[in-house]
This record gives sequence, structure tokens and C-alpha cells, in this order.
Amino acid sequence: MEIIATNGIITINETMVVVLISFLFLVYVLNRIMFRPLLDTIRRRDEYINEINTDIASHREKAETLNETLRSKEEAAKKEAFTQKKELESLGNKKAAEIVDATKQEIAEIRENAQQEVNAQFEKAKADIQKDADWLSNEIMEHILGRGVAIK
Repeated sequence: MEIIATNGIITINETMVVVLISFLFLVYVLNRIMFRPLLDTIRRRDEYINEINTDIASHREKAETLNETLRSKEEAAKKEAFTQKKELESLGNKKAAEIVDATKQEIAEIRENAQQEVNAQFEKAKADIQKDADWLSNEIMEHILGRGVAIK
């Protein structure tokens, strides 16, 4: 090997070729042992993260769809409950009105029956009083006149 003498910082000689070959061999070995597996691992991790992000997005869409479905079903249930409540209130008011009408009619019948009974008792009492009054007036006239009186 011949050494070329130069006054520069870098000299080109045989050692330079050996260093270059050693460097290229080291780069090749490092590429095979370290960089390729590392890049492959990074690529697989990126693919896995992308898969997870895709799954998250699809699950989020499903959750939003289910949430919308749930909201619409809840609204429908609320409307149906409100409708049933109104129907039940209407039915209850109708039944209450029927009961009140039936009670008023029953009260009127009881009042009429009571009035008829009172009138019958009044007529009977009036007839009894009339009979007693006739008897009493007859007794008074007999007592005053001192003799028997015939009543027509």
C-alpha cells in the first residue's frame, strides 16, 4: 500500500477503501438486524392503530345510531303514554259523570219516594186528626148541650 502524502484533512488511500467497505458492511448488517425489524414493527403498529381507529369510528357510528333509535323509541313511548293518559282521563271523567248522573237520579227517586211517604203519612195524620176533631167537637157539643148529637 502506498500512502499518498497530502496536506489536506482527508486523504484518499487504501485505508479509505477499507473504511468505506467496513461502513457499508456495517450499514448492511444494521439494516438487516435492526432497521428492517424496527421499521416492520412500526408498520405493524401503525396498521394496528389504524384498525383500532377504524373500529372506534364504526362503533361510534353504531352507538350514535343506537342512541338515535333509543331517542326515537323514547319519544314514541312518551307520545303513546301521553295519549293513553288523555284517553284514561277522558274515560275517568266520563265514568265520573255517569256515576254523578246515576247518583243524582237515585237521589231524586229517594226524594220522590220520601215525599210520597211523607204525603201519605200527612194525609193519614190529617184524616186521623179530622176524625179526632170530629169526635172531640161531638163530645164538646154533647157536653155543652147536655144531650147526644147526631153528626151527619
